[in-house]
Amino acid sequence: MRQTDHLKAHQFRKGRSGNPGGRPKGLLTHEIREILNLSKGANLKLKSGQTIANAIAWALVRGALSGDIACIREIMIRTEGPAVRDPAELTITVKDAWDLKAAGDADDATANETAE
Repeated sequence: MRQTDHLKAHQFRKGRSGNPGGRPKGLLTHEIREILNLSKGANLKLKSGQTIANAIAWALVRGALSGDIACIREIMIRTEGPAVRDPAELTITVKDAWDLKAAGDADDATANETAE
């Protein structure tokens, strides 16, 4: 008998979730959205009629204007979407790689001839 055999009864079963109910979907997001829409309370220093979400957005813009790269990146991602490369640009075949190497070798040979 192995030292771990007594633990087998307490292990997760194959094909069965260890947390079948799971975390309720959207619970935290809903709470955050409710708070972001508040315009007073919790000793907030908000302008008249300003929501927490609006105050956060302004703080993000102020940070970007002061040169904070994280703020600039966040604004760009939220307004323009994440930077995506065209998959066609990333595709390279073995032939392409060989041609690039040959072109580089030819450039090196030309550089050596002119240097002499």
